[in-house]
Amino acid sequence: MNEEKGPDDSGMSNPSGGPDSQTGAFDLEAAVNDAAGVIKDPVSFYREMPTSGGFLKPLVFIVFMAAIMGLIMTVVAVFGFGAQALVLGIGAMVFIPLFIGIFSFVGAAVMFVIWKLMGSEHNYQTAYRCVAYSGAVLPIVGIANLVPYLGSIVGIGWGMYLMAIASMEIHRLKREMAYSVCAALGLVLIVMNIANERESRRIQAQLEEFGGSLEDMTPEEAARAFEEILQQLEDSSNEGEDGGN
Repeated sequence: MNEEKGPDDSGMSNPSGGPDSQTGAFDLEAAVNDAAGVIKDPVSFYREMPTSGGFLKPLVFIVFMAAIMGLIMTVVAVFGFGAQALVLGIGAMVFIPLFIGIFSFVGAAVMFVIWKLMGSEHNYQTAYRCVAYSGAVLPIVGIANLVPYLGSIVGIGWGMYLMAIASMEIHRLKREMAYSVCAALGLVLIVMNIANERESRRIQAQLEEFGGSLEDMTPEEAARAFEEILQQLEDSSNEGEDGGN
């Protein structure tokens, strides 16, 4: 079983994208170094990552990365759509870190079960630390979102690659098994995310078309058009349920 590595066991600085262990203050330099380590040399990062030490540091790290992602998306929205998008952008800076912070625990739970089924002896805390530090790629995903569907592909694909590395370096699983399982999971998630994004773009286009022609409609025509949109949404939902069955 892989021993739990502490601050003195590693050849690199202890991953600490969160409150400093001694002062309790957020350590920006450590967070940046950790992110650079995950991106530039994930094998060494996960090989030397402590498998214990609490949830706070990795949680603050992924929330910080998500905040940068939200900031990037806000800047893009303002330049692309003007000042009217500023309010939505600021909302994204709040809700994206909140959502990703919560979802990181869900994602870690999924990976914890998968790693247990694959034979790992590590606990949930280790799984969470593996998942949380993979959040280093979030700012890059924010840039990739400029291209339709690319953000989903880059985020999920890169994230699953990092989970494969963690599977081998932390959980001591075989290379073939690690890559096979993570690739299969990543493919499923990419297909699901692209389908959802495609549907949301279609709905957005319909709403924009509806809003553009609303001024030229009578109240009765507007009501009928709105009912048609709702019926199309209901039909799409029913098709999705039938496909799932």
